[in-house]
Amino acid sequence: MRNNNFDELVANPENINDDPLDIPFLNPATIAEWRPGPTDVPLVPALESFAKSPLDDYEILFAESFDLSVSDFLPSGLFNIESARCVALALDRGLPLNQVERLIKGKPLLGLLDLIQSAWSMFSSGELYTMYSHKQQVYKEVVSRKYLELRSERLLSEQAKIDKKIADQLGVEQRKEARIANKLRLEEEKEARRVAKEEHCVAKELQAKTKRQEDSIKRAEKEENNIRRAIETAAAEKRKRLRKEEDAQHLAMLKSKQAEFIHQASDVSLRDIIECPKDFNFFYFIY
Repeated sequence: MRNNNFDELVANPENINDDPLDIPFLNPATIAEWRPGPTDVPLVPALESFAKSPLDDYEILFAESFDLSVSDFLPSGLFNIESARCVALALDRGLPLNQVERLIKGKPLLGLLDLIQSAWSMFSSGELYTMYSHKQQVYKEVVSRKYLELRSERLLSEQAKIDKKIADQLGVEQRKEARIANKLRLEEEKEARRVAKEEHCVAKELQAKTKRQEDSIKRAEKEENNIRRAIETAAAEKRKRLRKEEDAQHLAMLKSKQAEFIHQASDVSLRDIIECPKDFNFFYFIY
């Protein structure tokens, strides 16, 4: 922060660097190791004003302490504007005077620390520093708010990432469950088709078995009918043969009787015929 950007940062806090946590926190226990940074450029107006204020008094003190006509070095060799800026930054930071002394090059001129202390007491109670302190406080509040906003945004971003990760994981689990459910459904459908096919095969086999049984029954009935017809045919043939035999026997008997009658008739004399023409007529009729 310098005098050319302090007011701008207070008016436009969005231009503050992203994360104030990136600035190392200075523990009071290590305050003696604090370094002011570059002091070759002007500070903010209030601190720059204080840095310039003790220089004139310092030159008077130097002149009272040394004979400038025979001195080998200038007052700025012991304490100059850069040293004054360093002191201003240290006092503004709250460092005690004995630690401020360490920031001055070489051994301070006797009375310089008292001069600085007096100047700071007067300056720090004045309106300029009061306004500067107020701006600093506003700046800190702005930085704090910005930090809280950034932290909140970061937490929200991290939470969003966590939520997305959870959602993605949940999506993965849901897709996994869906794949498992689909696999189970396909296996169930496959098993159902297998069972249906098996039942169809069993039903088809049962139907074929029933048809074979029906065909077997039909063949048995057909064979039985054939046997019955054969038996009936044989019986009819037998009856026909028996009738034929009976007719033949009867015819043979008639022929036998006829032959016997003829044989007997051959013994009848002509005289008997003449004497008994009726008998002759009967014989002739028989013959």
